Amino acid sequence: MSLSLPSTDAAGTLAKACGAQQIVLWLFSETGGDAVVTWGEALRHSLLAAEAGNHVKQSIGWPDHLCQDLPASLGAVWRDIDTTAAAAIESGTLDKAHVLAVLHLVRDAVATRDPKLGEQFIAQRCEAAEALAS
Repeated sequence: MSLSLPSTDAAGTLAKACGAQQIVLWLFSETGGDAVVTWGEALRHSLLAAEAGNHVKQSIGWPDHLCQDLPASLGAVWRDIDTTAAAAIESGTLDKAHVLAVLHLVRDAVATRDPKLGEQFIAQRCEAAEALAS
């Protein structure tokens, strides 16, 4: 029988019930394998929980490519930034150079927490800004 994974909402409910801002759950079954579920109250908590979850997976021998997860909530933040950048370029409020400068500031802020994440952010966002501006 395989594991029945809790949703991140269920993990969040458990964390809140315990008074925590983040949670990392490692589920194990001798017949169903293992899984790691994380949740964070705010983006900074989600980033820490994802980092801790990746460390748990590394320590139990998961392959490296499965130990580089980011919080799902980060995707929503990036979409918001992309939407704002697109609107600024299209309206003429900011030109491409200014949008790229803002993206670099955000990258630097992200990179202070996680350099790899900062580089991933800027590569994806600058690519999107370049496409919007052309």
